[in-house]
Amino acid sequence: MDFTNPTSMFTIPKNASINDLPQFTFRAWVYYGGAEGSRIFQKTAKVLFFEGNKITFLHDFSITPSYFRVDGLQFAVGNWYDIQISYDNTTTNKPVILINGVNYTVTTVLTPSGIPKIDSDGDLILANLQAGTASLNGYLSEVELYAGILSVAEAKRSYNSSCLRYGLPQIP
Repeated sequence: MDFTNPTSMFTIPKNASINDLPQFTFRAWVYYGGAEGSRIFQKTAKVLFFEGNKITFLHDFSITPSYFRVDGLQFAVGNWYDIQISYDNTTTNKPVILINGVNYTVTTVLTPSGIPKIDSDGDLILANLQAGTASLNGYLSEVELYAGILSVAEAKRSYNSSCLRYGLPQIP
């Protein structure tokens, strides 16, 4: 999917099969276009985006939202990255974030409190917050959403099954 136009976005209408998932895994190949704040996906109360050389995940809760990130990454403009996030939306869990099959340390910037906000009233939006803002300026390929948590081993298998077509090496 091409998101090089700043007004590009792809919307998957709200649907019972993707609404209010207490556990989920989102995975996609992302061609990084270099835009600060670039959205990878958003589903009302959940958003995953590039924040400079970080990947950030936010999830709204009734009292305090969660704010997690992976710091110190080196994204090169014009390269493909396999990005996967798995999350069990309780106040005691951190997401598991893998990039190119590697499990990265996730920092908690803000600890959630309360109960997770529902997202059944919103669509799943890929690559843009809304038309014209927070544009990905890149591409998405092989987008997957699971109602459950994929293991790190499953993530590595997924990465290895398609990395060669993106010019990246397999990992053991």
